[in-house]
Amino acid sequence: MNNASLADLPEDAVSPPASGEIRRHVALILDDDQIDRRRLKSISDQAELNFEFHEVDSITELRRALEQRVHDIIFIDYRLNDGDGLNALRVIKTHPRHRSAATIMVAGFGQTAVAVAALKEGCSDYIMKDTLEPNWLRRAVSNALDKSRLRRKFDASEEVRAALETALSKFSKDCVSEVKPLLSRMLRQIRKLRGENGAPPQPVTLEMLEELENSCQRLWDFTERLSNEGSRHC
Repeated sequence: MNNASLADLPEDAVSPPASGEIRRHVALILDDDQIDRRRLKSISDQAELNFEFHEVDSITELRRALEQRVHDIIFIDYRLNDGDGLNALRVIKTHPRHRSAATIMVAGFGQTAVAVAALKEGCSDYIMKDTLEPNWLRRAVSNALDKSRLRRKFDASEEVRAALETALSKFSKDCVSEVKPLLSRMLRQIRKLRGENGAPPQPVTLEMLEELENSCQRLWDFTERLSNEGSRHC
């Protein structure tokens, strides 16, 4: 497995795979124990997981790694020198490019409550360090990646919904700004002809009819533009 240092990590996300190539998932291990990191990577090999591994040993290094590249899955050890796994999980979940990443909490003996707390805070799954074996790891990884894919789809649909609401809000404001003056002018012209508000009715002249017709035509042209815009976006 590739054990790259932070200095070797590229600035951008992983490039898409070539046609027919199986893309390797980019995995990050957060653990301050080098032996535990090696053991997790070894079990991943036994489970035949196609991972490109990177490693950090603190939450401080985690923040840097999140900025340097996008990770598909992140393994979080609970006990850390500069905090704990729940602190690290919050850092990941609030990062704009990693809030939907698959996350797996690595808990030790007697830390079942920690695993439950992590799931409540949005962690994808958890594994028990002391009893970890390839089949369990494979199931946890599959579950975490499935949840991550669903989360990304949900986030994408929320972005579309927000963009649609913004577009509709702008559209309604544009409609009001164009239609209201036209309708106001037409109402004044009609009331003038009918002699409302105490004024006597005025004789209908060709000029009045042309003015009212022009207002109607402008309103008609506006609705035609709306119809054409709608047809182009369907």
